[in-house]
Amino acid sequence: MIKLLHTADFHFGKVSNVDIDVQHPDFTDPINIRLSDTFDRFDTMIDYSIENDIDYFIIAGDLYDRPTVKNAIKKSVAKRVKRLIDNGVAVIIVVGNHDTDGDTSALSELAILVDGNKMLKVIDKPKIVRKQDIDFYCVPYFVGIEKKLDDVLSKLTEKRDFKKPMVGISHLAVSGCRVGPTEVPLTAKTQPEQLAGFVYVGLGDFHIYQKVGEGTRVGNGNRIYYSGSPLRLNMGEPEKKYFNVVSIEEGDLGFPKDIEQIELPDRQYISGSMSYQLMVKKFKKLESSGKIAIGSKIVKKGSVVKLNCDCIRALSAKAYKLGELMSKQLHELGVLSVDIKWTFAKKAIRDDSFDATTSIEDAINTRIENNPPKKFSKVAAKRSAKEMLDSVRS
Repeated sequence: MIKLLHTADFHFGKVSNVDIDVQHPDFTDPINIRLSDTFDRFDTMIDYSIENDIDYFIIAGDLYDRPTVKNAIKKSVAKRVKRLIDNGVAVIIVVGNHDTDGDTSALSELAILVDGNKMLKVIDKPKIVRKQDIDFYCVPYFVGIEKKLDDVLSKLTEKRDFKKPMVGISHLAVSGCRVGPTEVPLTAKTQPEQLAGFVYVGLGDFHIYQKVGEGTRVGNGNRIYYSGSPLRLNMGEPEKKYFNVVSIEEGDLGFPKDIEQIELPDRQYISGSMSYQLMVKKFKKLESSGKIAIGSKIVKKGSVVKLNCDCIRALSAKAYKLGELMSKQLHELGVLSVDIKWTFAKKAIRDDSFDATTSIEDAINTRIENNPPKKFSKVAAKRSAKEMLDSVRS
């Protein structure tokens, strides 16, 4: 049985929008929490590979976020790649659009850093990586990949060994896939049908785990996958992240025996807004139960919490004090970081009676009751009520 692990889009070296530094054993000085978490996800997959007899560790592009990365980061990445190799796991990495600018690649030094070990293959040009039991058809990112993909694949598959399974690895955009925080299907030049004929295709580029080609005429639509990124790189991405473990019988040219989706751990990032009055209620509940929900999420140990809160100016001193008490209580709960920002106004910005459980009908009635009918129409009440509910549920 041949077993391979498919992942992509680590983006080591990415500038984080979360301004929190933590200690990490690989670094003398504290590093950004997102970088630390990315190394932790990498370690999780490496541990899994060693413990579960993975034969090939596949990274389908964008290991790095830019062509030039700090040496300390590159050395820490190389240390992990070497650990895989030292435990008998071959590593194949294709270049992604973030890894290179066409002239420079952060991946170019990786082979040197692992002493030129032949069990590491860094692919910067289309080629077949031939192994004893399986062949990998690798198409790294290059400018114009969508227009030239058919020609590239045609030339590669001309050299096909019909006795061994074919696995495709690439970093490109395929039409119909969900992208970005809104998960809107993308219209791209590459069609799923162009990737037919492989036992499995492991892709990188999009950060959302997904199958490719479902609902199309492509014959192997259920075995073309984006692994997604191991860590949320945008707060709007889905919280759950995965990697694939693919099991293929030697000599089997059809479907894989198994494709297992493995969930990765993730740190909880919570952002929301609330009024002073709602925070009072939340704080009392936190004190009595040791639990707190912000929007629909129960705050967990190790979370990062950001709150935008509002209050009337007359209560500003109490608001700051309440924020300090809330932060202290959340830290005692095990929350890693709490950032509370206050906005003050002459009048209350939102109704005290609104919280995340308020129905839209009750919210509309409350807005109408609290405002003279001549100055506050039902349409305006509905709009205002929705705004209020959106703010407390965010």
